[in-house]
Amino acid sequence: MQIALLNRNENSDKLRLIFSGYGQDSKIFEYLCRDFSGNLALVYDYRSMDFDESVITPFKTIDLITWSMGVMIAPKVLLPHNLLDRVVKSTSINGTIYGIDDKFGIVPLMYGSLGLE
Repeated sequence: MQIALLNRNENSDKLRLIFSGYGQDSKIFEYLCRDFSGNLALVYDYRSMDFDESVITPFKTIDLITWSMGVMIAPKVLLPHNLLDRVVKSTSINGTIYGIDDKFGIVPLMYGSLGLE
């Protein structure tokens, strides 16, 4: 798992944290930095579940945005690192906390046929 701090504002202790979709890299969100003066971090590349919370721990509050597979990944990594209590706002787009699931996510057979396992 990769974490990129795309924008840093030393005068703010708030972080906008984005968990992207499966197969995304940091480039898809770099345009956000042009008009954003706050702190912005992106989590992506879920081939490994290793999570370096040191990028996030300096911030007191988190505005969480999760997209696609990031909806499933965010709670799985934020909870064990005791970071969910810092989330003051959460927005999820086109995803489910189940991720790969017969009823509430991507059907496992379909996911496997994509060669993403």
